[in-house]
Amino acid sequence: MRRLRELMRERFNGFAPSTGLRVKVRGARSIARFIVTSQGFIDGQTLPRVMPRTTATQRGTFAEIVNQGVVDAPIMPRPFSVSEKQAADELFADSGLESPRHLSDVVTSEVDATAGQRWLKVDVQVATYLPGSTVFLAVTSDPIVLDAVTVGRDGTATLSSTVPMHLLSFGEHRIRVVGIRDLEGASTDGDG
Repeated sequence: MRRLRELMRERFNGFAPSTGLRVKVRGARSIARFIVTSQGFIDGQTLPRVMPRTTATQRGTFAEIVNQGVVDAPIMPRPFSVSEKQAADELFADSGLESPRHLSDVVTSEVDATAGQRWLKVDVQVATYLPGSTVFLAVTSDPIVLDAVTVGRDGTATLSSTVPMHLLSFGEHRIRVVGIRDLEGASTDGDG
């Protein structure tokens, strides 16, 4: 993987002079970050106070949490399709992340899901992503995909999911959006 400074110095040749380009960027964007202390759990009162502060520092113009809270009932995840699993594996690898599990692999039944659990619920909006591509909402520490949505023609998508709070054990956790951004506005110089 190359660093941003290396990419900034890179020159691309062979394009038509003075023309516009579209740049597709594959990667992950952290939209929330929090740490669970050595006590090994985070409770339903602490997390709602912490999340707004962390989302404010991680907010971007192209991906943000628009709503979060703790709920008693989950949004039951639908399983990955084979093509979504392959797309997730490729995008996560390109982003320097481990291959993810899907939330449906962790929460196996509605009975398991509702047995006294508290759930972190997040609603996320993204913009400037590649139309028709899949964008993933994940919690990373041990990567788990929470939701996968096809990006609309306008480059936007809304993702919503819940994650069992018991999965947010000791250590650092990030809520991330993983996908392909579609950037316009780049152009070639007079030499192409």
